[in-house]
Amino acid sequence: MIHDQHIRATNGSEFIFKGLARHSQSIKSTEGIDIAWVEEAQTISQESLDILLPTIRKNSSELWFSWNPLERDAPIEQLRESLYGHDNALIQRVNWSDNPWFPDTLNQERLRCYQHAPNLYPHIWEGDYRQIGQAFFALSDLLHDDAPIDVPAPVDGVFAVMDTSLKGGVGNDGTAVIYFALNRFDRAHPLTVLDWELVELEAATLDHWTPRVLTALEDWARHTRARHGVIACFIEDRAAGSVILPQLKRQGLNVQAIDAALTARGKDQRALEAGRFTCQGHVRLARPAFDRVSLFRGQSRNHFLTQTTNFHLSDPHAARRSDDLLDCFCYGIILGLSEL
Repeated sequence: MIHDQHIRATNGSEFIFKGLARHSQSIKSTEGIDIAWVEEAQTISQESLDILLPTIRKNSSELWFSWNPLERDAPIEQLRESLYGHDNALIQRVNWSDNPWFPDTLNQERLRCYQHAPNLYPHIWEGDYRQIGQAFFALSDLLHDDAPIDVPAPVDGVFAVMDTSLKGGVGNDGTAVIYFALNRFDRAHPLTVLDWELVELEAATLDHWTPRVLTALEDWARHTRARHGVIACFIEDRAAGSVILPQLKRQGLNVQAIDAALTARGKDQRALEAGRFTCQGHVRLARPAFDRVSLFRGQSRNHFLTQTTNFHLSDPHAARRSDDLLDCFCYGIILGLSEL
């Protein structure tokens, strides 16, 4: 029987679900666990491990961890190193080549990544640690024959992703939005970046600006002859977004919160997930997005290209870089090609 927070099987087994990223302290009260399985363990913190390990203490209980390696010094990697040779530990590397049902379609995507994104291939497909220091997103992966594409039509639908800020001013984030077209009938290039905007707004004015974004989405729906029209404007449910989302919904506007599980993954992890699609050529850049130049904080440039093609994994200077459009870009790819 399926309940809100657990599943009970007919044989009496019970599956419960707990979050470690935000509610690690709640694990302490958990008792009688036979098996604790931590998925996506590459992001688990040392604090969460320190809480979890002594909590699972029932006789013959087991702890399972599954993950894609990110960094050599991650807490889960340190735990793995400490368990090598331990009689009660089983450590197994499992890869695509170990899957007897690995489909040919997925293998073609693997080979494409190997050819067009050799810097990403070892991490995405072979389980190696991610490379640090290289620009992560290549402009060539977003172009077709080294050029932006014309605006596609018809498409399935259009949507926008908005990254909001609580306050403007130098040193603070801007408010960014990217417009996307989704067309699953185009299996080679199902997602297109149509256009983008980057502005400086105070939180108090966002509820007036967002309807203009939705109007622009309606224009894009007509321009692309979207079969299902506007899908939604997706907004982070944090910072100013958590303030304006309820207001916008009360106005009957077509806005949706980005799932908290996605926003909690972290910038590098979201980029890695998005990069899986860009290196396969599934994301294309339309000419309006490629040609746009706007003035933001005294600089006239294509801020979308600047932010996306200058992004580096584990960038020590990330806190000083503008990344509002980068966040929208990664969110949009994951939403469009993984979740919508």
